[in-house]
Amino acid sequence: MNQKGRWIVITGGPYSGKTSLLERLASRGFRTLPEAAIRVIDALNTELGVEGQRTWRLAHAVDFQDRVAREQELQERGLQLRDGEVLFADRGLPDSIGYCRYKGVEPPRWLVEATREKRYTEVLLLDTLSTFDRRLSSGRTSTYEDSLRIRDHLRATYEELGYPVLSVPELPIGERDAFALRLLSLSDAR
Repeated sequence: MNQKGRWIVITGGPYSGKTSLLERLASRGFRTLPEAAIRVIDALNTELGVEGQRTWRLAHAVDFQDRVAREQELQERGLQLRDGEVLFADRGLPDSIGYCRYKGVEPPRWLVEATREKRYTEVLLLDTLSTFDRRLSSGRTSTYEDSLRIRDHLRATYEELGYPVLSVPELPIGERDAFALRLLSLSDAR
């Protein structure tokens, strides 16, 4: 992986505002990478229906994380950053390890091997929003309490892999993106 620029992962439990923050950063001119899990969930919803997808995911935690990680790896493979370029990614490959740990299952061996390669420069860990919405109609399965536990597993996973993890508190979105940019010592305007 080319490390000429900065590859910053935005992570956190479900409903922590990752996608909203990513969209705000994209509107400021930053390069972004969407969340792989949403693509996998959408494909499963099409294949199995929302309720069928939810049931399958709950019964096949490792298989689901394997699919998500493979989609993430596909998105990341060959990604090149120019000198000084900043890329914000909605989650990173280690997220699937954190989710496996949360579920109490062993992550796929290939995934553990793949995460030994340093890819990212920083990790922004977002707090779960107090206005938590389960979004059941989309097939999500997590509660507010789950989101907090997932966040903690994600932090531990990234830290164990040697990544600097920077905490981003719940703030109005217009303040959250500015806070994140200040935290990263990046210009507020592109």
